[in-house]
Amino acid sequence: MTKSIIEISKIAANWWANVIINPEFDNGDDSKTGAVENRNQKMEIKEVSDNTKVKFFEHLSKAIESKLILKSQAINIRVDYSPDKMLVESAEYAELPISNFPIKTTMWISTNHIAVSYGYTVDLHFILS
Repeated sequence: MTKSIIEISKIAANWWANVIINPEFDNGDDSKTGAVENRNQKMEIKEVSDNTKVKFFEHLSKAIESKLILKSQAINIRVDYSPDKMLVESAEYAELPISNFPIKTTMWISTNHIAVSYGYTVDLHFILS
């Protein structure tokens, strides 16, 4: 059964809204320095209230929906060491700290699938296919 663009947008935004509560950090560096960096990033995570999570989800869901309507191909949302524009705008709207985003994470969204690579060394995972 195919999903509507609104449903797809909500599924994708929900994944991000859940991840920002307790993100994992994987920068692909297996050295002691990499482990320290990942630990330091984990220490920067701030508590997210239910209200903040809802505001972030709603803003991001609408942003994804708008992009999917405008584009005929897949879109992506990503965090390298900082989040992309769509995530930043949704975070600012919800007053969510940028430190709560997982690094090296990319989500691909189209009208027939949502796939995520959550961390540098992680395989692609399909949320919707």
